Amino acid sequence: MSTGPLPDKIDHRKFGSDQVELNGMISLARFTRLCGLIENEDGLIHCKLRFKSGRKGKTQVTGQAELSALLICQSCLEVFEFTLAAAIRVCIVPSESAFLDLPPEDDGLVVPDRLVDIVDLVEDELIVALPMVPRHVLEQCEASFKESAPESSTGVDSQKVTETYRPFADLQALQDAE
Repeated sequence: MSTGPLPDKIDHRKFGSDQVELNGMISLARFTRLCGLIENEDGLIHCKLRFKSGRKGKTQVTGQAELSALLICQSCLEVFEFTLAAAIRVCIVPSESAFLDLPPEDDGLVVPDRLVDIVDLVEDELIVALPMVPRHVLEQCEASFKESAPESSTGVDSQKVTETYRPFADLQALQDAE
């Protein structure tokens, strides 16, 4: 088992035949597509990857990746820290035809050479693990929806809650007058 900073590229066929287990870190800055979706580019991604040889030149990679990402809460628009974790399960195949032969439940990566970039193994899974609508835990969010909640359940004085702008309130008054 190898630990510490992970290499940029590895020989997946050799790692698969030797059943190598990698445990280490990769700089977040190397994940350019992921960095475009989160608010931080500095930090480390902790990875644990296991390689195993499969049939017909396939290399199976399993493991997990985790990082502390900064996201923007879509309720209050403030930045918050989120632990992003992804399970890795990829079959590295040598050709497009081998990729098409994979079972539908398997993710595949076409790598005609012996060397594969570790970022290619991990980045897509981390992107898929991002929440569709990032939000704080309700108790930590700055957004206040307390005006719709009963006073007794929130314990907030009704005069301290600011009135929400209601653009069609005048229409309601006109309708009530008729």
